[in-house]
This record gives sequence, structure tokens and C-alpha cells, in this order.
Amino acid sequence: MKKSLRNFFSLFCLCIILLHYKGVSQITYVNSYQVSRTFNNITKPNGGVFDPTDTIEVRYTILVPQSPQPVGGSGAAQTRYILKSAFIRDTLPANVNYVPGSMTIRTNEGILYKGAFSDNTDADQGEYFTTGGNRIVTIRARPFTGVSTDTLSGGTWRWTGSAWQFNNNATPPRFSNNSFCMITYRVAVNAAYGQFIAFDKTSLWFRGVADAFVQAKFSFPRNVIAIFQSPGVCTNGLSLSNVFETNGTFGTGKPRNRGSASVIVPSGALGYNFVTADAGNPNDGNYAIVNNSSEAGSNNTSLNGKFFAPKIFDIFDIIGDHTGATNPAVGNLPADTAANKPGGGYMLLVNASYFTNAAVTQTVNGVCKNTYYEFSAWFRNVCARCGSDSLGNGSTTWGAGWPPNPAYLSWPGNDSAGVRPNLAFEINDTTYYTSGDLAYDKTQLNSWKKRGFLFLNTRDSFKITIRNNSPGGGGNDWVMDDVSVSACVPSLGMNYTPFVLGCQEAPKVYVNLICTVKYAYNGNYLYYKWERSTDNGATWSALFSGGPATPAFVAGQWQYTTNYAFLANGSDSGHRFRVIVATTPANLAAGSKCAFTDGSYTYLNFVKCGSVLIAKISSFTGELVNDFSLLRWTAGEEPGFSHYDIEKSADAVNYTKIGERQSQRLAQEMNYSFTDPEALNGTAFYRIRMVNSNGLAQYSNVVMLSSGDIQFDVRVINNPFTEPLKLNYILPQNGVVNFSLFDGRGQKVLTRQLQGNRGLNVGTITGISNFAAGLYTLSSEYNGTVISKRVVKL
Repeated sequence: MKKSLRNFFSLFCLCIILLHYKGVSQITYVNSYQVSRTFNNITKPNGGVFDPTDTIEVRYTILVPQSPQPVGGSGAAQTRYILKSAFIRDTLPANVNYVPGSMTIRTNEGILYKGAFSDNTDADQGEYFTTGGNRIVTIRARPFTGVSTDTLSGGTWRWTGSAWQFNNNATPPRFSNNSFCMITYRVAVNAAYGQFIAFDKTSLWFRGVADAFVQAKFSFPRNVIAIFQSPGVCTNGLSLSNVFETNGTFGTGKPRNRGSASVIVPSGALGYNFVTADAGNPNDGNYAIVNNSSEAGSNNTSLNGKFFAPKIFDIFDIIGDHTGATNPAVGNLPADTAANKPGGGYMLLVNASYFTNAAVTQTVNGVCKNTYYEFSAWFRNVCARCGSDSLGNGSTTWGAGWPPNPAYLSWPGNDSAGVRPNLAFEINDTTYYTSGDLAYDKTQLNSWKKRGFLFLNTRDSFKITIRNNSPGGGGNDWVMDDVSVSACVPSLGMNYTPFVLGCQEAPKVYVNLICTVKYAYNGNYLYYKWERSTDNGATWSALFSGGPATPAFVAGQWQYTTNYAFLANGSDSGHRFRVIVATTPANLAAGSKCAFTDGSYTYLNFVKCGSVLIAKISSFTGELVNDFSLLRWTAGEEPGFSHYDIEKSADAVNYTKIGERQSQRLAQEMNYSFTDPEALNGTAFYRIRMVNSNGLAQYSNVVMLSSGDIQFDVRVINNPFTEPLKLNYILPQNGVVNFSLFDGRGQKVLTRQLQGNRGLNVGTITGISNFAAGLYTLSSEYNGTVISKRVVKL
């Protein structure tokens, strides 16, 4: 089959084969290196998801440890590391484009060591070309082509017993007596949201100097990156309980070292080893769980950033955990675990390994579909002087001019922290987010950093992973705490908080409960249910449900309102009302764990008022004067009366106070007026709220004013309803409205005819108290225009 040409990347680097010489005749070849692949999102240095057009630096780190071996027949102890050429062959996946001129060799800190190399097939160590449908990356000792055994050749890289050398003169990047080589190149994302980048055709090829040794090959595991549109921030995060041990806090205790390993940190060859923190632990590839990060319980935080005992390796910061800190960015003080002193919260202290293993992994069961979750954790870089430069000089070496040691090649700004922690967040083995490089904060303020992202879950369970995304060796030392998976839920606001106040003397009180549901993401939690409790919240019964609602974007959030209107009396006092919401009808169903309520409710509180409000508004009118609404009302006797609130609405349901007039408190009729300070553009509804000295209130009739033509409209006030059915109906001109009520089978069960004037009218439909509870349709006809509304009879 003929294959179409594709771009091929070649990037070659020298690696190591360790040869063990035991006696004269026996030769054993052992692969003694560690390799890893990481992805640094250059476009998001402070962390983020992967977006279209982002630039990703692909990094391959090769580590060769220095380990003495006996050589020769005389019994003399020598050390010999020898390697012929090796190279990385990387087939670029779909959805990326190679960034020209981006091939380099770097130290494990990411500092440029050699390059950038040209993309051509020439004398330097890199090339980019298209052949056979592949794209290859190469760094090598001298030019060659192909990958067969007899052409895989080049210079020699060896440990001489005192130093690393390449071809007896060049010095490769190293950390202490270990040699590092980090091969990097960059790609630009060329994909749409919802697509993926799969790196699954990458191999490391190498060949030693012994003639009997054949070419060997190592294939990297598959890595998948999601191109993911971040939905924003989680304004209301509800942390899921029992997902992690001690809810991701690692617990509390008095011993400085927690005695048990973490169940969410993988162990074994591909994980981290659990150790007790002391003067030299945790070392590379290990972790401890501590409430104080000193080697022996010191609380002297003034030593942070300096090279002194009693710090782990004399350099790790002395800090406490993060959970419950007054200032989350600063964290807690280290626990004082001396005799008879209390303990403190634990945290995970990690000395990252040389390869990209998982620091946390956990399957989360029992989650809700079509629900946004935040996956996050808090991190801190704990090592100020952990670097090792390309010559192997450590940043803690004492010498003239300290700090720093003049021989140490530091980052700009005298940053000697070394390899910066960088964490990859995965969902179901796919990378969605990276934390960015976590630099050491020399100010000691704002040192803890929260990193994480939001995603829309579509499954019954998912696996989460936090993976090391930087090489170890000279840095990459960090703590983690408060690992969390939180459901992003809405806020629920009742118009009456905490209760509706009524008078026992009143035969009926009209109650209109309104719940405002606010959420950050459109199309979520649009299904709702009203519930009532008559036993102080012990049990709840459903009143009615609805959805999907149609939200509006208000002040940076999506929101909608739902209301429940009814007539109440003293026997209803103490009844509680609440709203629960969900993302789907299935999640809203009775017994579903995926329906949400924030625990708030409103209740009816009927008290003895002594007398009902005396003040009465005998007339309330309005007119437009130069585009501004002028309202006038006349009130009767006002003894013991307080004031009048002027309220305005755009929909005759949700009202906002726009002004106030104090009562004259006279035993005679009084006239009042108020001008809306905002010019009218469209239609507005106005009402007067009359408030007495006890805080009790009642409402006037509603006045509607419009700056343009008025359209026929009908709005049900009390839906669900009992008796009567209350209506607001708006007429362009004086006329008659014909109302018909149909039951659930479509049978007409009632007709009424109401007269109305131009503007807003209030009407009632009676004779329905004996109708069966259920869903009805109210049809309203005016001059050939018909409006239908669904209503619920209780």
C-alpha cells in the first residue's frame, strides 16, 4: 500500500549503557538509566488548560546515575560508563504543528545547554524532515541518517572516575555525579475544543561500544492531552466527602511523622516510596506525611530560604500544613510536637523522582452526570537552594562570594531553587491541565498556590490523577494539601429571609415566594422543585416541579427565578418552604442524590398584631411626564404608620425598591407623589408597599406605564392555585377577555369573561374550589389573540 508523506521529527541525544566487567571473561550489559516525557505548556506559565494555538514544549529527560563498578583483572576498583550514540525518534501526532527552530538540549532545570539546532539535515545535532509518513527528532554526535544498527554511531560519553566527559573534552549536563540530558522541541496546537493530542509513537534508540551488543529500543507509553475549553471558576464549590482519606487533608496528629502511608499516593516502581522525614529524607522518589517539615520538629521559620540545620538536607523550608489556615496563601505555622504539646494537620512532602510518576490517583464513584466539578489541590515549593547547574555544581556549595557560590550558574535573579515543580492533572488518564512552574517565593508570603480546573462530568465515575510533570534532581521538592473534588453548585436566594410575617387576625394573607437561582454556567441546574415541610424540616413533600428554566445573564452569572404563590392563614404558621434544583429531570427525581439544596428555607410566622394595618390607599395612579413616571396616591388615616416603599418591576413579578416616602401620621386623608429618577424606556410596573411601625406591610394595586405600544398579555399571580385563580392582564385598549380552563384531557371545564381597561388589570376566576388537583391549561382570548398558560391546581 502506498503511504502519503507526513512530517518527520529527528532529535538525537547521547545516553548511557552501563557495562559491568566482572573478571576478565564475563561481561554483563545492564540498562541503568531513567527516561521520561513531560509536556510544558509555554503559553500558560502560571497553569491552565490546553487551548487551540497554545505552544507545548515536549521534553524527554534521560538520567544516567554514577555507580562505581569493578573493572579489570587486577581487582582495582574503577568506574566506567561508555555509550555509543542514542537518539529519540518522535512521530508527531495529529492536531499539532512543529515550531521551526525549537530543537534544543537543556539541563533538567530547563536552562538551555546546546542549540537551538537547525531543522535541516546538516552538521548540527538536529533535523526535521518528512519521510514515510513520519516526523522525527534527532540530536547526535555527528551526522548520520537512518536508524539501522550499522549506522547508529557517534562519539563516546563516559564517566572517567572523576568527571563526565563526551569525546574526552565536552561536559554533558549533570546533577552531582549523575548525568542528565533533556531533549526538547515545541509544537503549536492545531485542534478545536473537544479534540485530543495523542503522543504514542515515540522511541529511544541506543547502542553501546561492545561489538556483541545489539541496538536496543525503548518505547514510551501513550500520553493523551485534551484540548479543553475552561468553563471559568467554581463560584460555589461543594466538596465531595469520603472521596479521599480525611477528605484530602491527610489528617491530623501529634507525631511529626504520620505513621501510615497515604492510600491515594501510588507506591511501587511507578509511584513514590513512603518514608519518615529526617535529616536526609525524603530523597528523590520518596514522600513523607508530616505536620512540621523540619528534620526534628523545629519551629524556627526565620531559617526559611537559608542553608542551615535543622532543616531537611539543611535546605527544605520549615512550614506547617494548609488546611483551615486563616490566610490560605500563607498556610499554618509548623506544629510544635514537643512533649505535652498538641499536634497539627498533616501534609504530603514530596521529593519528586526523575520520571513522571503519579503523586495522587483516585477513582471517584457515585458522581452526578451533566454536573461541573472542580479538581484542585494546594501546593508550595519548599526549597530555595536546591539547584544543580549544567556543570554539576550545587547551589548550596559554600565558597567565596556566598551567596551564591560563584561557580554555580543560577537562573536570572539569583534563583537557585532548581527544578520547579510542575504538576499535570488528569481525568481518566488524559491530561487536561498543568499547574505551570511553581517558583520558590522568596517573600514567604503567598507561598501556597491553589491549582486546578473545572470539567463537565458525563459519567457515573471518573479517575483523577496528579502527575509529576518535571524531572527530579536538584529541586522539584514540594508539599501538597487539601486535594479536593468539588461539585459546582448554584446559589439559592429566597425573597423572604428567614420568614414571611403575617397577622393572625387577618383571614387570609397572600404569599408570593420567589427563589432566585444563580449559576456560573448556562444550561445547568435548570430544573427545580418546590417543597413544603410541616414538621420543622424533618420531612418534605413536593408541591410542584418545573424546567428547563430560561436563565438570563446578570452581573456575570446566569440566573432565573421561580415562584410559589398562595393564600395562607394562622394555621399555616411554622410551615417551611424550600427549592431544590438539578441539572436533569432524572437528577431531580425523588430520592436522587444529585438534586441540590443549600439547606436554606423560608417559613411562615403569624403573630398577634393587635390590629391590622389601618392605612388604606384610596387611589393610586401614574402618568408619563417628559418620559419620567410620575406616581400619585391618596392614603386615609395613618396613626401608628411608618412609611411607604415605592417598588418597580419589569415583569410584574420581581419588584425592586426605588424610593420611599415617610408617613405624615395624621388622622386625615393625605396626598403623596413620587417621580421615578430613571427615564422610562419600555414598560414598567409600580406598586406601593405600606409599612407600619411593627414592620408589617401590605400592598397597593399595581400601576403599569409604557413609553410605547402596549401588547396583550396575561400573567397568573398564584400558580399553583387554589381558590380563586388570580390574574394580571394587560390590554392595549378597553375591551373584554374570554378565559377558558381545560383539564389534563383537554376538556373545557370553565369559561369566564372579564372586562378590562387599557393597561394593567387585576382579575379573579372563581368557582374552581371543587376541581380536582392537577395540571390545567388557561386559554385567554382578546380580539383574536390567544395566550395559553399551564397552571397547577392544588
